[in-house]
Amino acid sequence: MNIVFVYGHMFNVQTWTRACAMLREDGIELVLFSQQQSAEKAMAFVENESVDIFIGQFFHDLPCYAELLECSEKARMRVGLGWDMPPGFSTFSEEQVARFNQYLAKISV
Repeated sequence: MNIVFVYGHMFNVQTWTRACAMLREDGIELVLFSQQQSAEKAMAFVENESVDIFIGQFFHDLPCYAELLECSEKARMRVGLGWDMPPGFSTFSEEQVARFNQYLAKISV
């Protein structure tokens, strides 16, 4: 399973890198991309790999906002987090997205 997470601001890379390593042991590949520093790499990854879930927590005032929205449609499922994600972006229910947001509020490996 491939999961792409494109984040905008305030992201604990060390914690998420450790989580990626743990998930990899279970056959889940979680790939992290900064919207500010690697939006193009994220789009290339989605273009060239089969992406099961695209998690977007990005912002309209950072690079490639519209392009990231468009490329995310290639993923089987999507989760939109934050106030800059358009209505209807998430393919998960509102309850599922809220539950994921609760997890992120107390992030730990």
